[in-house]
Amino acid sequence: MYLSMICSLIGFLFTANFWTASPMTVNSPVGSTQTDPSITQGANAYLNAVLDGDLPAITAMFEEDAILMPPDQPFYQGREALGRFYGGFCHGPAKPTAFSFEHP
Repeated sequence: MYLSMICSLIGFLFTANFWTASPMTVNSPVGSTQTDPSITQGANAYLNAVLDGDLPAITAMFEEDAILMPPDQPFYQGREALGRFYGGFCHGPAKPTAFSFEHP
């Protein structure tokens, strides 16, 4: 069970880094790499909610019919199911205490 939770954490952190590797840009001159501020704000809100274990804040970031597909586990569909997953993720024995996103 612990191995599965650790693998899930590693998968999330890898995914978080992968998603932020190609930031969305604001309509601006060619060659600009200005990150859309809403992306940075959303990433920071997610980071803080996960570290605080704030399940209502985490699940509110997802659409009602969202699907979460953690590695080597069944998928979770809907906010209630995602809340159960994040409840174990944020309040389990391997509670995350730090992670980061890179913002250009």
